[in-house]
Amino acid sequence: MEADEKGPYLKMERVNYRDPDPLAEYGAAKSSAAAAAISAEEGTADNTYAVSEDPNYFTSGAKAIDKTAYTPAQAKDLAIMDEGARAAVTGRAIRETARGLLFWDEENAPVDTVMNGVYAPLGQRCTIYGTVHHEEGTMVLSVDRVESVA
Repeated sequence: MEADEKGPYLKMERVNYRDPDPLAEYGAAKSSAAAAAISAEEGTADNTYAVSEDPNYFTSGAKAIDKTAYTPAQAKDLAIMDEGARAAVTGRAIRETARGLLFWDEENAPVDTVMNGVYAPLGQRCTIYGTVHHEEGTMVLSVDRVESVA
């Protein structure tokens, strides 16, 4: 710590910053025993993992889905959708919750999710495909697939 006319400040002599590599981290987790313990029960996403030629893009829960069956939606739309409706929400994964992850849609409104073993990196822009259902009195999106762009 040092001080100047504006007050105390932290003077750093060296900063070693490493960008997180979600692709490598997910690949390592996928091969671990913990990831192997994720069951492929009915109603959960197929946890296959695909990376495109672009290293900043990946898909998790990459089971074959018909994307046309998923209606583009925002958080406000989920509240009025019928139970079992399929929705695609674009936004960012913000933080973990007891159920899964909290996403912010493009309008920065919260979307609660149940991840079903699908991986989504925090902070990255994602499109999540899932089924709308009631849980604990609120509408949540049970995720089938995540497509993420760094």
